[in-house]
Amino acid sequence: MRNYTTVLLLLILLQNPVTGFSQKQKMKWGSSDGTVTLVSGDPQKLLGSKSFTATLNAEKMKLGQDEEVDSVYIKRKVRELNAKKPGKGDDFLKEWESTRLVFLPCFIDGFNAKAVKTAVPPIDTIPGTNAGSAFTMLLHPDLLYYNQGTPMLFMRLDIIANKDKNDTIAEFSFLSMGTNSTSKHYPNYNPAAFYKAGDILAKLFDKYIFKFN
Repeated sequence: MRNYTTVLLLLILLQNPVTGFSQKQKMKWGSSDGTVTLVSGDPQKLLGSKSFTATLNAEKMKLGQDEEVDSVYIKRKVRELNAKKPGKGDDFLKEWESTRLVFLPCFIDGFNAKAVKTAVPPIDTIPGTNAGSAFTMLLHPDLLYYNQGTPMLFMRLDIIANKDKNDTIAEFSFLSMGTNSTSKHYPNYNPAAFYKAGDILAKLFDKYIFKFN
């Protein structure tokens, strides 16, 4: 179980972003409902990009404060809910399956909503439609759980060069929350956490990379 107090302290510490790209001084951007940190790589290589593509791999995502593998967590949840009220668990499963389908689109929406107002290149909503996409964002959700009614998303993101899939340009780590301010258009707060992750990444790109291009 992740410590909620530690999470809040991390958010407070990241309110003031760090400038520069040096390995000793990592790039960070933080707000009250999300943080993103450069783990490794050189994002300056992204300069000149016209757009990005994005994919999501949730095979290793864990759910709940006990950090259970999603297949184990969902089966247990369905069983428990059906025991309380027949059919309730089945409804939960249908909602979860439909919700998972919008995780990536919500991330893209959050990123593009900010990018369109800045010099940050957008993410292609239909992969392959823009020949200028030289880089792909690979999303790896690690953990999604609720704390006091708020979904907490821990996620990694790799940016790779499309011409060489082994060339990782940069790696980022996220803590993103699905809050009222980002859940207006979604059936629940889970997709909103992905929307917020896209939003804060675009803000980081705007501040540190593309604003000066």
